[in-house]
Amino acid sequence: MRATHDGGPLRIVDVFAGCYTVLLMGLYLGSLPLHAMINTRYLFPAYPLLAYAVVRLPAVRRVINRRWHLSVWTYLGTVGIGGQLLLAGTTLFTTGVGEAMQAHAVVSLLVAGVVTIWAVVATLLSR
Repeated sequence: MRATHDGGPLRIVDVFAGCYTVLLMGLYLGSLPLHAMINTRYLFPAYPLLAYAVVRLPAVRRVINRRWHLSVWTYLGTVGIGGQLLLAGTTLFTTGVGEAMQAHAVVSLLVAGVVTIWAVVATLLSR
């Protein structure tokens, strides 16, 4: 099945990802805005759409297509090793669950910012 931009399968997945995210955000509308809980209230519902949007970028697709084995090992290393390091760091340096969740959210935002900058610059340079 070929991915097209004229209402084909790729457009259907785009619409599904957007609707899914809007429905998840609807679950949290009664408790918004709680600025101290950016991770639960804002990031978790938007995560599926944001992850999908990153994979849709041409630079990211190009890397995954050309070096898929390196992408898999990088993902597994990040989850396996990075997850354990984040757990150890939040356990050692935070005092409660809320503070640990905030630390996780800040680290996630920093990593997302770096990946976003790389993807946008690589996409612009490839045009």
